[in-house]
Amino acid sequence: MKILYDSVMPYAEAFFGHIGICEPFELGKISSEALANADVLLTRSTTKVDASLLECGNNLKFVGTATAGINHFDTAALDDKNITWTSAAGCNARAVAEYVLAALLYLAEQDGFLLKNKQIAIVGVGAVGKQVADIATALGMQVVLYDPPRAAIDANFSSSIFEEVLQADIISLHAPLTHNGQYPTKHMFNSDVLNSMQSSQYIVSASRGELIDTQALLDMNDDCPQLVMDCWENEPYISTDLMSRCRLATAHIAGHSLEGKARGTSILYDKLCAFLGVEKQHSLAEFLPQMDHSHELTACTQSFAHQNLNQTSLSSLVKCFYDIENDDSFFRQHMAKSESITPIRKNYPIRREFDAVDISVDDAADKLTLSSLGFSVS
Repeated sequence: MKILYDSVMPYAEAFFGHIGICEPFELGKISSEALANADVLLTRSTTKVDASLLECGNNLKFVGTATAGINHFDTAALDDKNITWTSAAGCNARAVAEYVLAALLYLAEQDGFLLKNKQIAIVGVGAVGKQVADIATALGMQVVLYDPPRAAIDANFSSSIFEEVLQADIISLHAPLTHNGQYPTKHMFNSDVLNSMQSSQYIVSASRGELIDTQALLDMNDDCPQLVMDCWENEPYISTDLMSRCRLATAHIAGHSLEGKARGTSILYDKLCAFLGVEKQHSLAEFLPQMDHSHELTACTQSFAHQNLNQTSLSSLVKCFYDIENDDSFFRQHMAKSESITPIRKNYPIRREFDAVDISVDDAADKLTLSSLGFSVS
């Protein structure tokens, strides 16, 4: 069995080596001819799997993406060739939620407010939205959940109405991109919606850039809401004019933690083993390395044994794991000389998630809060 996999999938050779012959491919260098003798194709979101690519893939039985989204899959073309396809839904949910937390703490620090006094609306309550909601709840924020499609199929979930979303102080976007149906998400934040908002409100774009109409934002001049943009319309060639209006701007890297990427590999491994009826021989815990402890990180984690948790100390702790300002600064510097975000995404120095290091905490309430935020506490 021949398995082709994207070279940036962590630990792919280690996971899949016992199943078949594994061969990596580089971004942009996979061709239809390369699939001629392949049985399995494992990609990330940068590989568009369509009828053209599949033309020579007559032996393909299984195609998977080590990402949560499948917008790069032509599922009809895959179905036409009777190819089983799947994704790693939820693999980067924790990383995206931690990105949102870092952004919220940054905004709160810069603008001088307490998050516990703010209301946040979460648009799209899937794997990512659920974790963002859990974090917001742990911070004491008032949480509005908006996901009518989920409410239609989940009797245990109740969705707020869109008008309630637009009244929130902060709106965090985690919905998939859809074009049809009763609740299409393409440009759900169009000119009318955006003009109904206040410039004091915040929008965090961390799902699909097409949920927001870029031109509508640009037409608002200085009246648009405060923006945190990780996902952009027309990626990888984004609007640098819009970037200049953002409070924080990053290169669609919210989910790019080592754990998030490796979890994508691990999920596809589990699914391929199930598809083939092969017994699993590996688990993710075998491969994740221990996190290097910098002096700053050690000082941050040790300090929680001797101080009470508050928004200021939490912000300092989060920065030790992930300083979102660094990503913003690097992104702006790169985009001043480039039109594409691809090089940043390809060479992004993968960060670790909050639970990569144990934190010693004495206070029981602080321990519970930090645990709810995703930290590993003892």
